[in-house]
Amino acid sequence: MTRLLPAQRRGATLAIKRMGHSSTILEPDTVSATNNYGKDEPADSGDSDSSEWSTVATEPVIRVYRNADSHEPELERTKGGRFNADNPTLLFRHDSKVESGMRVKYLDHTYEVDAMVTYDSHIEANSTLVNE
Repeated sequence: MTRLLPAQRRGATLAIKRMGHSSTILEPDTVSATNNYGKDEPADSGDSDSSEWSTVATEPVIRVYRNADSHEPELERTKGGRFNADNPTLLFRHDSKVESGMRVKYLDHTYEVDAMVTYDSHIEANSTLVNE
């Protein structure tokens, strides 16, 4: 993944603060039980999907779509027919509370963070649109 923001921490933090939208970072509510894959089970707290996720922080986030014409190595056959709009890169400040597996409510969309690359100046996270 190519670095998208300046190498200087202060410059990247200011860019994210100025250009980013205020977004809510959510983590799953878990109980001590695990499923068959060893993952924590979400708490059963009603019919609403939003009740299964608790707010961790509200931070500025930038959503970036990669250029479809770029020749960066990707596993194309694993995309499964998804559009580029379904898998944006989210940019966070270096001190963000985001972790892999969390969800980010960005404007009117919810994304799940798949993989992250941490730089000294910022965090770049690959994400997937969650159908809610």
